[in-house]
Amino acid sequence: DGPLGFDRASRTERWGVATDAELAAALREPGLAWLDVRSDAEARAAPLPAALRVRRCPCTMFSTAELARRAPALLPDKAAPILVFCAAGGRAEEARKCLRGLGYTGSLTNGGGPDDLAAVTPDALAAAAEQSAAEGCTSSPWCCAA
Repeated sequence: DGPLGFDRASRTERWGVATDAELAAALREPGLAWLDVRSDAEARAAPLPAALRVRRCPCTMFSTAELARRAPALLPDKAAPILVFCAAGGRAEEARKCLRGLGYTGSLTNGGGPDDLAAVTPDALAAAAEQSAAEGCTSSPWCCAA
């Protein structure tokens, strides 16, 4: 069993959590923006590498109002790829729906939770952090947009 007692396959079916292949493809996309919709406590308990420059905007399964308000500043390029994640995938799916409704047209991947991201490859997060750091502020609109 995974987060909330749901295994990965049931979370993929229920909330559209990306498969391993979809996650691996998303992690390779240039200019990938990371959006963490977990609570502050969840983010503190399982932090991601700082080099990923993760944008944070907590959401619930019932409200994405704060994301709708903050999205233009957090994610200014509506055509860029975005990897949205929470703890299990439900809030990430609600955030994806919100972003689509706001006109975001780039690939929006529901990454599930940090354990799902780390499971893609043993070093997936480290490799993604390395890619983000290599892109730097001059080539990535996401670096200074937090």
